[in-house]
Amino acid sequence: KATRENHAKFLLRCGADEIVYPEKQIAEKTAMRFSAEHIFDYIELNPEYSIVEAPIKQSWIGKTIEQLAFRQKYGVNILATKLNGKITPIIQADHLFHNDEHLIVFGSKKVVIDFLKQLD
Repeated sequence: KATRENHAKFLLRCGADEIVYPEKQIAEKTAMRFSAEHIFDYIELNPEYSIVEAPIKQSWIGKTIEQLAFRQKYGVNILATKLNGKITPIIQADHLFHNDEHLIVFGSKKVVIDFLKQLD
């Protein structure tokens, strides 16, 4: 665990395999969650890719993933849905969207941010 770069360098010289910056990571996650009203959770996997939990658009209710051509239109992969706190992984193309449902999606940061902008 490091708080500054020089602290990380010291730990690496002493044999550490990996350095974590918990305060920095929590600050980045919190900033991302509160910078957009459409984010319930955010996980940065690395500097390029992230996972986000976001609500569905009202216009999607009663439609399937296939009808919306979801992946082609939005460019993100749906990992799961969340309804009333219950997560359902590996969603099929015939999944019908419900009111108050959340999506857990994966993609490059740029694509995920573009997806979130389209939820407005």
